[in-house]
Amino acid sequence: MSVEGIGTVGWQRIDRTLLSIQYLRALAAIAVLVAHGLPDLPQLPISLLGLAMDLFFLMSGFLVVVISSDETRPFDFFGDRLARIVPLYWTLTLAAFVLIYSGILFPILDPGTIATRMAGADWAFLVRSLLFIPGSSPFEPDLNPLIPQGWTLNYEMMFYALFAAALFLPRRYLVPVVSVGFGVLVALGILLEGGEPFRFWTSPMIFEFVFGLWVGLAWQRRWNYGLVFLGLMLAWLPLMAVTEQYFLDSPFTPQRMQYLPFVLALFIACVALDRASGGLPLWKPAKLVGDASYSIYLVHFFPIILLDRVGAAVPIAPAAYFAVVVAGGLASGLATFHLVERPMMRLVRSVRAARRARPLRGLAT
Repeated sequence: MSVEGIGTVGWQRIDRTLLSIQYLRALAAIAVLVAHGLPDLPQLPISLLGLAMDLFFLMSGFLVVVISSDETRPFDFFGDRLARIVPLYWTLTLAAFVLIYSGILFPILDPGTIATRMAGADWAFLVRSLLFIPGSSPFEPDLNPLIPQGWTLNYEMMFYALFAAALFLPRRYLVPVVSVGFGVLVALGILLEGGEPFRFWTSPMIFEFVFGLWVGLAWQRRWNYGLVFLGLMLAWLPLMAVTEQYFLDSPFTPQRMQYLPFVLALFIACVALDRASGGLPLWKPAKLVGDASYSIYLVHFFPIILLDRVGAAVPIAPAAYFAVVVAGGLASGLATFHLVERPMMRLVRSVRAARRARPLRGLAT
């Protein structure tokens, strides 16, 4: 990849696949599968879900920097992010809504027909899930959407919206302004009382995106990664102190953030190796899982609820449950990637490209 022109002001869009990101995506997706397959087996000393979420959020912050250029326009950026996240998520959310409330994949106590069950479904819950608005789930105490692991996407969409708004600024101010903006959000979470969405969006966990931004900036500008890591750790220490004092009742936050130094070191090491001469070697199986990680992450919810329904009637050994969650999650995710996600993304890209190429009315072509 050519890196000429990357300086302290100019930004340049990357022109090759970052294998480090694909491998880390694969690691994070498999960590989620393993964690969800372990409810009745001995727990590991490290939170796999925490590791996976840290990686996903760091990668999101990193990627918005390295895929941006001086010419990136805010509305185009946000449209691209919507096009990447929304089609598959909405498709699977709608499918889950029908399968759950009809009783096909989830035991519903109401003995009525499928039609009466659907008529009494929680439609407000569906709308919140589709619009990425945090709220209480009718199935569990956490602030989860209909596909539970979609809670991370509620954070992702907030981050993309704020980053897109900051793109109106000169690029040299972009990362510092977003960092300060997220600091203001966390401060508001400390100072003000608020409802569920407010507590969710002001969680210190949002700073994992900020850490990814700074690693992306270091990657762009060839800063010393060791110094960047030390600087981010100096920011992490007060962040953990704030988390443990003010956000103990906040979902997802204190326990998972304690592994951030380890995950950040792993992340920086991988992207540094990718940037080194020769880069990382291609390992096709890991790259394939990384490519399909979004599908794997979302669709493995379906084998889990199917297993839970079977387990309500027939006991399932913990080892068998684990094997089905991991193997079923990988198989269903890879199939979804090839049969649904990739064709859907090709269609969305072609529609967006056609709209961008369409001349404005009244102008000569």
